Amino acid sequence: MSGTGVALDPEVVLATGWAEPLFEALGAQEIASMDMSASEGAELVHNLNEPLPDELRGRFTALVDGGTMEHVFNVPVALESVARLLEPGGHALLWNPGNNYFGHGFYQFSPEFYWRVLPAHGLDVACVLYKEDVGGSWYEVADPWMLGRPVLLGRGRPALLYTLARKTSDRREPVVQADYALDWYAGWPRARPLARRGVAGFVRRRLPRGLVSALRRVRNRPQKRDPEAFRRVEL
Repeated sequence: MSGTGVALDPEVVLATGWAEPLFEALGAQEIASMDMSASEGAELVHNLNEPLPDELRGRFTALVDGGTMEHVFNVPVALESVARLLEPGGHALLWNPGNNYFGHGFYQFSPEFYWRVLPAHGLDVACVLYKEDVGGSWYEVADPWMLGRPVLLGRGRPALLYTLARKTSDRREPVVQADYALDWYAGWPRARPLARRGVAGFVRRRLPRGLVSALRRVRNRPQKRDPEAFRRVEL
């Protein structure tokens, strides 16, 4: 999508229930929706579980996924299509379930997913944002690799992750979670979590039942946001 923006009429956008009027108001010159069925008028009919046709490669300057990826079983193939659809310098804007959307789709995603997988497909991540459902604040989520530890969070409210990335190359690299790559490649010393193979079994077999229950309650307690991993931002 490209072009200069025009005045945005919220009533027009809300009345249709579709994204096209919004993109038109933002100045898009060509808009094409993709779906695996033409039942809702999609211009491009394609199953994202399958590789993208060559004729669509590099066709667009921007791609918006407002909640598709979690419904596609073959996520690696779908992400390959995201990279191939964009021309060099094009941007991908993705927002998908990050927490407490159990049953909504096949998957919920972690910040690590975007920080590791998109660069491996030639897209440099500008930011990953976290926002809890209705009324929640916005937080910029740190890259676990730069932070030096995993970004963990368990809370009771549904939350989404919003990611912006820019295509810079056609490179393809292996995807390795930073939590393990830091161990394997950088010699990062850190304490292992308690619940590892063997240790967890020992806890179950040898400790008194009351103590095991107490440990389980501590483990399941909602985690607070790590201020180094989640930096509040105003949008």
